[in-house]
Amino acid sequence: MTPDALWPALSDALAAVLADPIWPVAAATVFVAGFVKGMAGFGSALVMMPVLSALVGPPAAVAILQLVDGPLAWAMVPGALRKCQLKPVLLLAGGAALGMPLGILVLKAADPEILRFAIAGVVLVMAALLASGWRYRGRPTARLSAGTGLLAGVMGGSTGIGGPPVVLFWLGSQADGASVRANLAVYFATGTIIGLTTLIAAGLVTRTVLLQAATLAPLFALGMAMGAGVFAHLSDGGFRRAALALVAASGVTGLMM
Repeated sequence: MTPDALWPALSDALAAVLADPIWPVAAATVFVAGFVKGMAGFGSALVMMPVLSALVGPPAAVAILQLVDGPLAWAMVPGALRKCQLKPVLLLAGGAALGMPLGILVLKAADPEILRFAIAGVVLVMAALLASGWRYRGRPTARLSAGTGLLAGVMGGSTGIGGPPVVLFWLGSQADGASVRANLAVYFATGTIIGLTTLIAAGLVTRTVLLQAATLAPLFALGMAMGAGVFAHLSDGGFRRAALALVAASGVTGLMM
């Protein structure tokens, strides 16, 4: 295709994506996901994946999530680095790097409905445990950090929802809300490199997925900016309650979809 013909073809493809009846639902979902991510430092997958999976199927939904969330997640890193605990974050990311390819294999081979129900059940149990007042005592060990990252990588690759193990790992610690949010922001930004690399290698980043992500990314960015403004007004207790509510809501949504 010549350069003169490339732009009209691309414009027509983008117009087709925007004219698709599913786009308004996807757009609203992605905006809310961005707001949640900006407020809590996590949660975009919890909001996006149940809806996008129903609209475009789990493989495409996982790829769209990484393309939309990934580049914008790095916008939170400069501020987060000042407050994050870098060593355990890197151990978590290393575990995720090992787990993500395994999860992608599961995504391509397993029944997505079975996976969704299994993950939703685990998330609800973990959220209920933390809501009861339980907290991890002492410093997280290297083995626990890497193991949590491995589980998150497998879950992220297979369902797109790899956040709950890491979120619950940090919420169960003695770190304050600002540190938790910073740790999560750096971890998820690092994880986007792992996720996108694995998805591209697996052939799941298609032309259609790229176009869908391009139209949704600006709405995600707007939501993130608004959510970040809300975080400044949350107390530490309010942050934890909001974070746990999001985790529990993701489990309920997964069971209902």
